[in-house]
Amino acid sequence: WHDAYRRLEPATAVVRVVVVDPRFVAISDFIGHPLDGVLSIPLHADVRLEGSALSTPVGGLLFSAPGQITATTGTEQPFKGWWSDTYGERRPATLLETEVIAGATAAWAISTEDIEITGSDRAVAVPGLTTEITWLDGGAELTVRVDNGRSHTRSIRW
Repeated sequence: WHDAYRRLEPATAVVRVVVVDPRFVAISDFIGHPLDGVLSIPLHADVRLEGSALSTPVGGLLFSAPGQITATTGTEQPFKGWWSDTYGERRPATLLETEVIAGATAAWAISTEDIEITGSDRAVAVPGLTTEITWLDGGAELTVRVDNGRSHTRSIRW
């Protein structure tokens, strides 16, 4: 978690959950107060999006997110979709954007096979498990439920 968004009105917190599986890496950001906006994921200039596949110099991966994904590469108005290896230089790069689920959850994954991510304002499901959040006064409680019936809960205080 981090508190960089406490300066916003209303102040909020973000809790990030990263799930690492042999088939995928999935990232979920749970947002304490609903926000309008999109999740932006800048890709390196050597990575290209072709359909739902990411083409990289070392091979291909799949990109998944709930909702529609838009890709922008090297635009001036608005200025986005650029990569800089060093100061004073830039080259076109792909910027992926997807909507925040119910204004409260952002989720995406990179995988070696096609996977489905589903979500709500309090939960994100990927193959094999579901992560749920309960917001508390001064913290949050995360529960991970595995498809085999096991679960684990952890409280975070700030």
